[in-house]
Amino acid sequence: MFVDHAASGRGLVIAVKDNIDVRGMPTRAGGRHLGADPRTRDAECVRRLRAAGAAIVGKTGLYEYAMGGTSANPHYGDVRNPAAPGRDAGGSSSGSAAAVAARMCDAALGTDTLGSVRIPAAFCGVVGYKPPRSAMSRRGVFANSETLDTVGVVARDVRTAVRVRDLAGRPRRAERAPRRLRFAVPWHWLDGISDEVRDAFLGVAADLPGIALPPHEILGSVALTIARFEGVRVHREWLRRHPRLYGEELRAQLADNREVTGAQYRRALRDLALLRRRMRTALAAVDAVVTPTVPIPPPRLWRRGLASRRGLSDLTRPFNVSDSATFSFPIPGTGLPIGLQVAANEENAAIAAALSMERRLAG
Repeated sequence: MFVDHAASGRGLVIAVKDNIDVRGMPTRAGGRHLGADPRTRDAECVRRLRAAGAAIVGKTGLYEYAMGGTSANPHYGDVRNPAAPGRDAGGSSSGSAAAVAARMCDAALGTDTLGSVRIPAAFCGVVGYKPPRSAMSRRGVFANSETLDTVGVVARDVRTAVRVRDLAGRPRRAERAPRRLRFAVPWHWLDGISDEVRDAFLGVAADLPGIALPPHEILGSVALTIARFEGVRVHREWLRRHPRLYGEELRAQLADNREVTGAQYRRALRDLALLRRRMRTALAAVDAVVTPTVPIPPPRLWRRGLASRRGLSDLTRPFNVSDSATFSFPIPGTGLPIGLQVAANEENAAIAAALSMERRLAG
């Protein structure tokens, strides 16, 4: 019998971020509250991969409870960056990106609330894909933000990332991908990026036209307000009963998050709905938009302040607001890994754009 291996998971070796349940393994989510008892069921995305024939080889490290953009973890050790030794691997899906970059697996599952698949993919020089939230079930995934959490994929190339998404998730709509792709850049978003990132990005996108999108600061603020409030809600009982089980950095962050009021949260949800419509209307004018993934290259391993850590997601958060299909992949020829981000309203358009840009960069 002929088997279409591209349509199956046979031969794929997959690692899983440790906030996603894998049968027979504990889920600690990078923290100390969940215990070491093995899970009795796979998360739905893992179950689908197993059913397709993929080999699940283990769990990967992450920022504590997936609540930060760096690779620091005070309980299980920082994740190291194979592509840039001595540099941060990004977060929160740090181990997933590092495992792919080190060629320990073909791909890895991660989660993305404000950029947590794309940031480590950019820092480790691999591909990260955040599909729309509906693409993959979150059953069996430790919650961070019920409004923004998304299951995503880290892989060596775009085709592998899409293959894993298709095997692990719901069927994509059968819309036809555009034949002639129209790219654009929200140039007004690029104020404040580092010189290294600007030079690398201009080498790829200098000839692309501009597009008017809402300011990324406004989009990012709405996403961050929602994630902060919902994160405290997830952790409220543990904060009351076992606060010392948190690492010092996350404990301080949760204390800061508690300053978000219910009124601010409800206003942010209303703004999210409005901004999502505005973003999707603007994005419909082109097939895909292109930005840097992270404003800076991977920094050295050191403890950064909260504002600096949040700044890592300045260019990723807007596409969590719009729920766009969004890829990050490496710009070749840079001294340190630098990511290029491609986003579109529809998955097929995003995939076609990512494949096209990947070929362009390889050529």
